Amino acid sequence: MGGTESSESGVSAESAVASQENSAIAKLRDTAEVLEKREEHLSRKVQHEIKLARELNAAGKQREALVCMKRKKMLDKQIEQLTSQRLNLDTQRIALENMNITKETMEAQKAAAVAMKKVTNQMGGVDGVDATLDQVEEQMQEAEEINQAMSREVGGAVEDDDDLLQQLAVLEAETNANNAKAINASAKTEQAVFPSVPEVALPSVPQASRITSEEQRELEALERSMTMS
Repeated sequence: MGGTESSESGVSAESAVASQENSAIAKLRDTAEVLEKREEHLSRKVQHEIKLARELNAAGKQREALVCMKRKKMLDKQIEQLTSQRLNLDTQRIALENMNITKETMEAQKAAAVAMKKVTNQMGGVDGVDATLDQVEEQMQEAEEINQAMSREVGGAVEDDDDLLQQLAVLEAETNANNAKAINASAKTEQAVFPSVPEVALPSVPQASRITSEEQRELEALERSMTMS
């Protein structure tokens, strides 16, 4: 009960501190914004005094123009003071924000250190890790020995390598013989089959081309005799 109450009080105290820090940062930011707005207002008044001083000086009213310049000088001084104050507020705000970030970083590192310590204790530290690795190596060696024992051939003598080589040679000779028979049979089949020649009727010789040269001479002589008669 006492440990629980102390832990709860510690958490509430941390929450109160964090709330106070955030409130301070917000207050600094708000105040800096107010000062900035005040500076902008005074800057507008300075521009107004400058404009009025120019107009009065142009109108020959130098005394009134000098009064405007004096008011401008006082306004400039106020602006300078406000700028310094706002700069101080910004500096404090940035420093406080950096401190918050540093605190968050430290808390994260503390939590990580506690977690790492817990995990290390669960593993038994360096000695525990070494012992575990030794056990792993021992089990791996034992598994390798078991695999070698299980792969050992049992149940009779193994045939001699020379006999196995002789059997392989016989199988190779049978394969070559079968391949040679297949090649010879294919060659004979190709020689026995010839392409068929299509039957095409030859063109007949015209009757006129069968007349011999002798008959041609007789016909010419007959034509000449008919012409003379």
